[in-house]
Amino acid sequence: MLPLGVTTVTCTVADSVGSSVSDHFDVTVVDTTAPTLRGVPSDIAVTTSDAAGRAVSFTDPTATDAVDASPYVGCAPESGSVFPVGTTEVTCTASDRTGNQSTGTFRVTVRYVTPRQASAVWLEPVAGTTSTFVANRGRTVPIKVQLFVNGTATTSGDAALHLTPCEGGTTSDLPLTWSGGRWNVSLDTSSLTASCYTVSAAIGDLVAGSFTLELRDGDAVKALPKKNGVTVPATTTTSTDRRSKTNTKPR
Repeated sequence: MLPLGVTTVTCTVADSVGSSVSDHFDVTVVDTTAPTLRGVPSDIAVTTSDAAGRAVSFTDPTATDAVDASPYVGCAPESGSVFPVGTTEVTCTASDRTGNQSTGTFRVTVRYVTPRQASAVWLEPVAGTTSTFVANRGRTVPIKVQLFVNGTATTSGDAALHLTPCEGGTTSDLPLTWSGGRWNVSLDTSSLTASCYTVSAAIGDLVAGSFTLELRDGDAVKALPKKNGVTVPATTTTSTDRRSKTNTKPR
């Protein structure tokens, strides 16, 4: 068996008295077997709210070859690339040092979904003309809030109240329950150690809005003023993709 590459073969003929003549020729053995590609990913489908597309990662396939112990393997577009909205075909190629190749393909489909926007309407006693609610330390504050996603009232799902110290620290969560046409939770401030908290209402993975809770010892400034016997309207807060802003508008 001749090895890969060029081998010179010498042929000699001799007679009975020892006379001989020789000649030679070359034999070239070429590797024509492509590597074997294994583990090409299955089709991938993802969603995004970014019109530019989404980064998609996947595991590159592997390859073995009869001659080359370490054939090259690569995919285009490569793992981690930003794939546009729609369907993109990914081609994975295995190549040995002789240039023999084998390929495999799969598809990445990116579906665009409209970004979700959440908003919150804080009801009494939080509702007021500012985004800060002041309470006596130790008071239990009945939190009442209406939650909306893309303008539609949300009456079910995973709703919660997040409390984060204004100076930073660990966030604590309180589940909100639906009853009486609103989401409710009793906020016991006696267990709170800081004097200032950011209180946020979330529905699923969306933060709908927030207000600042200030705790004071002794008599607190009332956060729900009345003018001529009329309660100040509720406060509305909105947020998109966990970034919140506060707007005050009459109901």
